[in-house]
Amino acid sequence: MESLNSTFEEICRAFRLKGGFLGYNVIKSGNINDTYTVHTDYADGGRTYLVQRINHYVFSEPEKIISNVCGITEHIRRRRREEGEPDIKRR
Repeated sequence: MESLNSTFEEICRAFRLKGGFLGYNVIKSGNINDTYTVHTDYADGGRTYLVQRINHYVFSEPEKIISNVCGITEHIRRRRREEGEPDIKRR
């Protein structure tokens, strides 16, 4: 448990999550990846983030997953811009 606390503290710093690390919960309903909620303290009452550890046996090239997510996100942003969406980062 202590090593996961350290891991999540590092994740909070690496991704510059708002607030300091408070704790985490395991979400046990997933079938492939390990999924957690990570809780941080913050001035407005805190934040909760969803964190997944990719199963490398199922996804042997996880960098391709990220590449696909980035490509899809950019496609959606481009379409929203074309449709005149005023604040595409909030969607």
